[in-house]
Amino acid sequence: MLRWRRSANYCSAECQSVDWQDGHRLELLGYPELVHPRERSFMHALTHHDYQRFLFRISFEQVMFMRDHPGDDFIVVFDYTKATGVEFKVDPRARLPGNADLAAELPVQWARRARSGGRMGLHVMFVGEACESKARLFPLRASSAVFQFGLKALAKSTMFPPDSADEQLHDKHGVSALIEKTKGRFTEIH
Repeated sequence: MLRWRRSANYCSAECQSVDWQDGHRLELLGYPELVHPRERSFMHALTHHDYQRFLFRISFEQVMFMRDHPGDDFIVVFDYTKATGVEFKVDPRARLPGNADLAAELPVQWARRARSGGRMGLHVMFVGEACESKARLFPLRASSAVFQFGLKALAKSTMFPPDSADEQLHDKHGVSALIEKTKGRFTEIH
């Protein structure tokens, strides 16, 4: 694999060289080894495909998380290291800070997410590389926060006992209705 950093735009090769000499390369030493852009593009596409494929279940899990942990941040984790195929879960933000693969990138992405007004979510992909599991972070960007606000409203709207069959049925119907209502009204990309 190649070492690679997100691209930066410069007005000239001279400015790029000055930036590199002024410490940009030293900044990179704190970042984990990243994959080649072509491989990362494939990972983006795979994560987006599986997000769309499991949208109902992921959304339902997010509603349950928001109801059980009001005000807590969460992240959607896709695990591609299992022989049975991809598994996903909604995890609290607190579970990720110790992950060395994400240590440099995660604080920057959490700050961006906070400024997004509900138009950005964070997804982590775990992949197997050389007999070990590596984490890759993929922001989910949306052209509108309408879907995320709908999930939050649904999490606050229950009138049933916690964890009851009625509450789950209410949430499933609510998620289905929200997906149908917002279909085609905004764009989400990884």
